[in-house]
Amino acid sequence: MAKKKNRKKEMRHAKHNGDNIIQFSDFQSPNSLNQLSQTDMRKALELTRGFFVTDDEFYIDELRELLYSAGSKDVETEWFDEIMEISQKKHRIRELKKLLATYPNYLEAKFQLLLETGDGVIDRAYLEKMLVIQDEIVEQWAELDYSDWFSIEARSVLQMLAFLTEVYLLNGFSNLALKLVELLRSKIEEGFPPGYFHTMLATYLHLYQFDEMESLYQWSLEKNWEDDGVLVYQIIAQLLQGKFTKAEELFKRLADLNSKAVEAFQSDSWLDFVTVSTQLSYYKPYTVHSIYIALNVAIIFLETKPYLVEGMVALAESYANTLPNSPKKFRKFLEEPFLEGIGHSRAINLFYGGIHSKADFKKKTEQEILSIKGIGPGTIKKLKENGVVFKKEK
Repeated sequence: MAKKKNRKKEMRHAKHNGDNIIQFSDFQSPNSLNQLSQTDMRKALELTRGFFVTDDEFYIDELRELLYSAGSKDVETEWFDEIMEISQKKHRIRELKKLLATYPNYLEAKFQLLLETGDGVIDRAYLEKMLVIQDEIVEQWAELDYSDWFSIEARSVLQMLAFLTEVYLLNGFSNLALKLVELLRSKIEEGFPPGYFHTMLATYLHLYQFDEMESLYQWSLEKNWEDDGVLVYQIIAQLLQGKFTKAEELFKRLADLNSKAVEAFQSDSWLDFVTVSTQLSYYKPYTVHSIYIALNVAIIFLETKPYLVEGMVALAESYANTLPNSPKKFRKFLEEPFLEGIGHSRAINLFYGGIHSKADFKKKTEQEILSIKGIGPGTIKKLKENGVVFKKEK
């Protein structure tokens, strides 16, 4: 028997466990907002801009309501949504059973009830129930002509299939996850459920199918779609194959794309942040959080590979040391003899003002050095006493 991962979130659309994660990177697809009217599309973009400017969660709440509530709802869907607002599990189960007594074919409620009644262990009986309902979900998807995420009608079906893929991965059923990934890839060209691209990469990672990971990466490049999560998976694949030079090249690309890449992997405890990342109700793209969210579905695999944890830290440190203001260069700078008697804070200001060696002073006039915060005539005098030569004024 396999223990179910104790996740902070159940299905992402199960409202009683938290809000839907807003993935701004999904907006990069040209078709991502097609389900909205022109008016709502403009509103969505205005709300997005508002959030990026102010960091006010008001905009997130409004955007979430707009994106996830688009389209009219039938009676059973409204009833189901109300049930998902119930905080007590026993009460929720009771109401789900009432809903199914009235609408026995309401698949989302059947699926949610299966999740609610699980006892924390996936044994043979529970797995068989999951496989039965999976067949029902796929059958319903077929009735919708295997529509992609840009079809509102298909969204709940695709969410259930995406969640099943995650459940299989998080409980060691990698081949079952692979079957779902292959099914979705065979039917969908571009409009995958939010975050599913990372789930596909995680599935191939679990099974060491590096060619498939490379295929997805190249597909994203052909679509002119660059994603930090996709790059991280590709870096990990290179490390596992011993292709260290390629991993370093990709990490540089990652750092160019996401300025927080070094910060994300600066400590060997980064895996802990991946573990708790699903507690987020929203995140901005190209941050430490976007990287951690992308890797979360691969957490079981990563936890068994301390080499990868250390490898990502090493890549981050190696890249950081190539930067002009790298910690290594900073420490070396502070030990320079010409800084004797200057004071720590002034030395820091000089470093971040572009002075990294004694030779750098020859490129700057005294007036240019004086323009650096905290540097005055007394500092100039002391530097001269320590043998520093400045560029001559014209």
